[in-house]
Amino acid sequence: AALSLRACSAASLLARCSFEVPAGVVERQLQSQIESTHRQFQGRVPHDVLHEQLSRMQETGRPLAERRVREAFLLDTLAAKHAIAVSDEEVDTRLAEMAEAQGMEADKLREIAKGQGWLQAIELELRNRKVFDLLASHARVEESVADVSPNPS
Repeated sequence: AALSLRACSAASLLARCSFEVPAGVVERQLQSQIESTHRQFQGRVPHDVLHEQLSRMQETGRPLAERRVREAFLLDTLAAKHAIAVSDEEVDTRLAEMAEAQGMEADKLREIAKGQGWLQAIELELRNRKVFDLLASHARVEESVADVSPNPS
């Protein structure tokens, strides 16, 4: 439910805020998405299938990359405007949760996270959660019931 609310909040916010983003930033985001997909599936999916998918992403992935960049800009702006920050203790708590889920020691996971550059991503994840929590606290949520009646032919 929280993830769905965040997605709806982001979509609503993006729909209300029209602004251009630098093409170079969108291109870097697209390349990052492609590299991430490559790392995730390399060795798990046949080489030709993976590279076909990556080529398709290069051709069709720009709208998603642009949406992600616009969302990141908005979240950065809102976090700055509302002085939203993440403490070291909050990062430690999140690392402990992640370590428990993985069945490992929190200190070991912190070491790995630091070595692989994840700490900044964890801090960003926590900051974004706080921004979405702020948005949710000011949101007007309306429930609707979908019409599931069959279409008359």
